[in-house]
Amino acid sequence: MLNPNGVYSICGNGMEDAYHAVITCTKERALRQAMREVWELPDDQEFSFLGSDWLLHLLSRFDSPMKVRILLLLWRSWHLRNDVIHEKGMASIASSVAFLQAYHTKSNPQPATADTKGKRPMIFSTSPPSRVTVPRESWTAPPVGWVKLNTDGSMPPNCITGGARVVARDARGVVIFSACAPLHNCLDAEEAEARAALWGLKLMSNYAPARLILELDSVNSVTALQARNQDKSRNWAIYQEAKNLLDNVVEGIIRHSKREMNSVVDALAKLAFSLVERIMLDNLPPPVRELVFLDANTCNTNL
Repeated sequence: MLNPNGVYSICGNGMEDAYHAVITCTKERALRQAMREVWELPDDQEFSFLGSDWLLHLLSRFDSPMKVRILLLLWRSWHLRNDVIHEKGMASIASSVAFLQAYHTKSNPQPATADTKGKRPMIFSTSPPSRVTVPRESWTAPPVGWVKLNTDGSMPPNCITGGARVVARDARGVVIFSACAPLHNCLDAEEAEARAALWGLKLMSNYAPARLILELDSVNSVTALQARNQDKSRNWAIYQEAKNLLDNVVEGIIRHSKREMNSVVDALAKLAFSLVERIMLDNLPPPVRELVFLDANTCNTNL
């Protein structure tokens, strides 16, 4: 909340109001200057204060694409202000530039310009053709009324301690909880995957969802969890306990997903290896929080 009668606490210059928070503050000036390296933006004189309707005056002078860039910039500026006041102040200018670029590109894909007259120059090359870049797949939200639990376990080479990461989200992409932990005395990657799934289901049982989708990127673990008969692997007891937990929900689905479809779980990997067990609600690290926001924005546009 702003204090309109006080000095702005972040930079110590000027009164604390919305205009100062997103325009005048030193950090916001630095963000605008950095964004001009990658975006076309108005000069600073265009951001002059023209009374309480300064934002309407500003936007009225530009076309729609520029309006979008300005609003995104101000939105991110407010995030930087909140990060300093309410979080740990870890959000950097560089990470903000990367986030805005990625968000703007994802929200406004640019179609390729067609060469309808065939007048582009022909280029001949003896080098082999480059590999076609396939658009990266992203996380998909569960149906309304369902919860999706993504789990992942991994084992570094020549190590007996693995890492588990889990994230539970609803149909809007909102994080219910996320967690990470080291897995001690772990023998291989499959055991890490199985233990991560079991741990995630144990945490999920505290929220008692009626309909749950469990998603893993290990084909072996998905097959074992879906099997009706007893699994003959040494991880059978782990899988059986996980199945018992799944039996407690009204409807439960087990799916395989590609690793690249869950960047949030991957972003928790370093925490899993470097920390003791850690359960997070809305206090996600800034890089992970930004990925969650991008996923949520995608799924909300599809609702």
